[in-house]
Amino acid sequence: MWIFEGILYVILLLVFIRYDRKKRLWIKTVSQEEKFEHYLSELSATYGKQKNIEEAVAEVEESHTVTLPTEHSYVRIYGAMCAVIREDGDMLSDGYSVFQRNLQYLKEEIRENLLLCKSKMHGFTGLDVLSVLPVCFLPVVRLWAIRVSEGLSAYYYGSYGMLTTVLLFVATIGIYGLILWLFLPDEEQKDRYRLEKWLLQFPWMAYLLDVYVSRHYTKCLKKNEQIKQLQGFGNVRAFLMKKVCFFAAALLGSVLFLTVYQNAERSQILTQIKIPSYQLMMLPERAQEQVKKQYQELVAQVVPETFKMDQEAFKEHLEQLAVWEELKQELSLTESVQGAEEFVKALFLQVRAYQGIRIAWYHILFIVVVSILAFQIPELFLVAEQWKSREKRMSECLRLQTVVLLLIHYEKTTVEEILSQMENFAVLFQSQMAEAVDHFSYDRIRSLQKLKQEIPDEPVQRICDALEFCEELPVEEAFLNLEDEREYFLKKNMEERRNYQGECIALAKMAAYLPMFLLIILKLVVPFVAEGLSELHAYSQSMTGFF
Repeated sequence: MWIFEGILYVILLLVFIRYDRKKRLWIKTVSQEEKFEHYLSELSATYGKQKNIEEAVAEVEESHTVTLPTEHSYVRIYGAMCAVIREDGDMLSDGYSVFQRNLQYLKEEIRENLLLCKSKMHGFTGLDVLSVLPVCFLPVVRLWAIRVSEGLSAYYYGSYGMLTTVLLFVATIGIYGLILWLFLPDEEQKDRYRLEKWLLQFPWMAYLLDVYVSRHYTKCLKKNEQIKQLQGFGNVRAFLMKKVCFFAAALLGSVLFLTVYQNAERSQILTQIKIPSYQLMMLPERAQEQVKKQYQELVAQVVPETFKMDQEAFKEHLEQLAVWEELKQELSLTESVQGAEEFVKALFLQVRAYQGIRIAWYHILFIVVVSILAFQIPELFLVAEQWKSREKRMSECLRLQTVVLLLIHYEKTTVEEILSQMENFAVLFQSQMAEAVDHFSYDRIRSLQKLKQEIPDEPVQRICDALEFCEELPVEEAFLNLEDEREYFLKKNMEERRNYQGECIALAKMAAYLPMFLLIILKLVVPFVAEGLSELHAYSQSMTGFF
């Protein structure tokens, strides 16, 4: 039991280390974004004095350093701003510098995001530790309970103890992962299907999936589009391979669990003492321990020798054993025929219970049900990502508006260049943007209309409408209302993201207390109640036998 529990603790520790590393990395990124916002403020003030981008950047970098990774969206937008001003120079719009105005847009976006991130940190403080803490006290609870009542060891070290321990660890790991999933933003991992893609290198595996896709082409095509919309990459073949991996892992895991569970049941039966308590009460304490040891030796000896024996044959075989004769003399069963018969019957039922532990139809049904449910887990993950993608979609729309505002004030800016830059900065919408850029050269209007159909978000719809107007109007006039729309969307984005974060924090707080409730119910309430009822029943039997 200790080895099995140690394996569970190691798994929990690995999960904790993995997610804690992601958490620290995200907190570090937020701190870097805050420093970058200060850097942009200093750059805007310095550029306003010097009107030279190279000198302004050089002066600011003496006191501020950009620590964000170069692939970060804020750094990429800032790099695009600097590239535009170096190539085409700065210009005035309504009496204000376009470069400084663009810096202001980027600072506003960063500042609003920082406010939300700090609010999220405050709301999630301590919830991840609270969800893991109850499992850490599991050995302490077990030792204390067994010290209170030695009879509880059957519940903590037997099959019930193993089953509830596994359930508690699985619930803890799942809830801890849920809390961190709600807390951390989605990672843009291109290697999310690394294992699945490696398995698809086997020709027979790829062939079987291709056959399935060809037979369910319409369904798989819709699923493929859904995966690309949520993740920006991936395909249905890798997704199906992930479902197969979950199925195989659940199948092997359930078989292993049943094997360990049945071994625990057998060990529990071998340690049981079926001697009536009123007979043990007549013996001294040292003699009681000796009788219990002899009883366990007797059970271990007759289990492999009495397979498929009926009760009469079992009794005859028992009479031939020296351990049985010693046990009868210790318990004075030679003088009581009725007491010996009851003892033999209890021992026979105990041996039959041990021998009756085998794979049954309901075990096979359990394996099948668990495997089928595990096969659907990636579908649940996809639905969860769809719910979580609201925040990511709003951030991406705001980013695309900022990118468009960088370009519209320059005369040589074209619609195709705007679409190309939107594709460069898109993540969720990258596949749709790439398709629009590819088709734009030979069918402009239809490519924009298709883009509007595929991306229903209002900011992107407005940008596409303005791009259509660019056929008749200059680019700057077509996007005349974009600044006001962005300001409105920024406020709306903040409000919706606050509501979304409130939902996440409420769900995380509710989930964080579940492991503690499970520990109290499964490891304290149920064993103590069951042991109390069993002791009450044994006491009533002993009193009946005594009188």
